[in-house]
Amino acid sequence: MNAWRVAECALALCLSGAPALAQQDPAVAEANTAFERGRYDLAWSATEAITSDELRASWRFHVLYHAGNLAGALEEALVGLRAAPDSQELLQNALICSLTLGLGERSGQLRSQWRAALDRRPLADDAKASWESSYARYAPQVDVLLERDERAASRARAARSLSFGGAAGVGVLALLLGLRRRSGQPHHATG
Repeated sequence: MNAWRVAECALALCLSGAPALAQQDPAVAEANTAFERGRYDLAWSATEAITSDELRASWRFHVLYHAGNLAGALEEALVGLRAAPDSQELLQNALICSLTLGLGERSGQLRSQWRAALDRRPLADDAKASWESSYARYAPQVDVLLERDERAASRARAARSLSFGGAAGVGVLALLLGLRRRSGQPHHATG
């Protein structure tokens, strides 16, 4: 993962509303305090008492992400999206994490889900503009990953075809040599 991507993701996560979440559930205050002290183990434990599935998943995402467990963070965002499929924060965080991990197909699915949620969910004008701006920032990066994945798949298909062709050629050569030996023809070079 390159440095600009780390900085970009950290900024997006900081702007995603984590401090505002602390006001929604009393258990979040404990998780937030531990999180701010860098005690991710205690923050994780505190998330167990958060009653909202969406809020719990969001906090767990933040804890795992900041602890450096991107795969685990993505999984937590996906867990939260099962409970709250239109959550703008979880969709953004899942997409950012998926992009960072280089998961083209998953990123494509998340981009589609986020677009549908933006189209479906009524939001205040300022919130809608903010989420649309964020979506517009990350959505094109999905195309880059999908194109990379398609090029890699194309190269893999070409390599398989080449290796199959080479193996078939070796097989035909062995068959011809075997037939030549059976027919009793001498094995001498012509010149």
